[in-house]
Amino acid sequence: VMFAVCFRNEWIKLLARRRTWGGFVVFPVVEALLLAMLHLPGVQREFALLVDKNGIDVVQAFSALTVATYVLAITVALIGVLYLVLVAADLVSGEVEDGTMRLQLARPVTRLELLAGKIAVSVVLTFGFILFVGLSAALVAALGGGGFDSLLAFEPTQRVFAFHDGPEALWRYARAVMLLGVAVQAVTALGFLFSCLPLRPPTVVVLARSTPFTSSTL
Repeated sequence: VMFAVCFRNEWIKLLARRRTWGGFVVFPVVEALLLAMLHLPGVQREFALLVDKNGIDVVQAFSALTVATYVLAITVALIGVLYLVLVAADLVSGEVEDGTMRLQLARPVTRLELLAGKIAVSVVLTFGFILFVGLSAALVAALGGGGFDSLLAFEPTQRVFAFHDGPEALWRYARAVMLLGVAVQAVTALGFLFSCLPLRPPTVVVLARSTPFTSSTL
């Protein structure tokens, strides 16, 4: 029962912060800007060369799902991770700095229940945020032209090149968004972990943001 109360209270506090809503407002704007960049003549020529080499029709390959896939990848990598770390840093470290954590601990609730409520909120918010970004990227890409009947996915560094059409394309995109929501949980967990240490929120953000890059570099 107390876990449910903690979970509800954490949601109320989270939704009351402007920073929480900031990401949901900023992302569609950033996605629209990236969509405009992907429609530049130079980008279109490079894309056409890549597709022609593999015997795929350019018009069919440059669909809303294809554009949404790369808009999603770029936005999550550049600012999506930063947004989630900022939110995670506020869950513990931010409340300790503001002095609200003392008020929570004064209630008849164990530290484990309080911690579990915060973890549950971070998990749900992360997954819901990625679903929102995936849906908004697809809608923005559809407004820019193209349909949901094909998907071209390529990653040169991983030697991945795949083309799907029909219902399979939409299913692949939806599954990729859901799996991304699971994968990004690691970044939010890092932010939450550092937030539980005696560190200020800016330090938490820097550590959580730099750790994945350091790990990939090493």
